[in-house]
Amino acid sequence: MKIQNKTLFGKNIVVTRAKHQASDFAKILKSHGANVLLCPTIKILPPLDFKPLDKAIKTLPIYDWLIFTSVNGVEKFMERTNKIYKDFICPNSLKTCAIGPLTKEKMISFGFPVTLVSKDYVAESILEALPEVKDKRILIPRAQSARDILPKELKKKGAFVDVVEAYRTILDRSNFSELLKWLGKNMIDCITFTSSSTVKNFFSLLNRQQKNKILGNKNIFSASIGPVTTETLKEVGWEPKIIAEKPTTKHLARAIVKFYKNEHSSISQ
Repeated sequence: MKIQNKTLFGKNIVVTRAKHQASDFAKILKSHGANVLLCPTIKILPPLDFKPLDKAIKTLPIYDWLIFTSVNGVEKFMERTNKIYKDFICPNSLKTCAIGPLTKEKMISFGFPVTLVSKDYVAESILEALPEVKDKRILIPRAQSARDILPKELKKKGAFVDVVEAYRTILDRSNFSELLKWLGKNMIDCITFTSSSTVKNFFSLLNRQQKNKILGNKNIFSASIGPVTTETLKEVGWEPKIIAEKPTTKHLARAIVKFYKNEHSSISQ
């Protein structure tokens, strides 16, 4: 198919995802004809202090449950584990839980037997899926900035919960100047968001005039990966027109293509 005939031909789409995770998403969008600007708003870094994470790794057998809430959590936990142990073997007594299929796949790739997978990609879904947790010891390695709802609710149910920082996220300004060029030339058609952090960081980079220019332009659409990100967009005053059916970049790309295909169809009629 000629690129001119592809659904996203001529569309300028901004990807705010962390740089090391954005390439596959960008490739999908480009395959449908889009011009893509990588404007990462998040940079993932190691913890400032590894002691709590190292202690959790070395005492893993004392826990009843290990809960991973993201792919990043799995990667960074195992990155550190492999520096401590040459041949890590998951304790037989340890039960493991993943939020969403992608987190499950990443766990399996590192040799973790997965006991439980939540149906949805939000922390609340784990609370529904987990069996009785009273007096159970639970470890949650994650980003320091993650929401507190999961550990709080688990503690209410009588669990002993340790939350350790496996990584931290900071603001990334690396390609923001290019974004401002696109904005100044009214080139932006769609801005994609793959987490609450991408939303918060993106808008923290903008001054009031730039923010108003985006929110006041009916021709710039926001695309959200899922319910938590959507709520954060609403909090900043931007109702997303494009929402992925499932919280993955593949589904987000699919939703963007569907949106512009429908838009083109309505114009043609």
